[in-house]
Amino acid sequence: MFSIAPIIKSHLPFVKFYSIDFVDKAFYSFQSQNRAYTTKAPKIIYAFWTEDNPLTENRIRSIQTIQENCGVEFKLITKETLSQYELSKHPFHPAFKYLSAVHKSDYLRTYFMHFYGGGYTDIKPQTHNWESLFNKVNQTPYTLCAGYPEKK
Repeated sequence: MFSIAPIIKSHLPFVKFYSIDFVDKAFYSFQSQNRAYTTKAPKIIYAFWTEDNPLTENRIRSIQTIQENCGVEFKLITKETLSQYELSKHPFHPAFKYLSAVHKSDYLRTYFMHFYGGGYTDIKPQTHNWESLFNKVNQTPYTLCAGYPEKK
């Protein structure tokens, strides 16, 4: 029986402090359902702005840097377009409307990654091209995610 835990431990040194048995369980669950390695990650990045207040000038500039540098399709999901992505068989939680803007974004990030795949970014200036990350995820069977560190 193959364990993914040593692969993860070799790439993420901090996991020596945590149990990652859940990763093996998730890996075998995906593998047994033939879902893990049969679908390629779509080359698209999502960001969310679900509030009534307008985007600030800084956020507008950040969106421009994402579009110019990401190298893949980028979609900003707004309050006006969000309903197009809500799946009838998997509606948003009834409490979604009560969440803060930050928590709505967190919720939508997991919803979109689970049901649509692709990538997620906060609305911050971007200088990285994401295409190579998508290629790595799609070409390496045991790569579950990839990303760039923030500069802080």
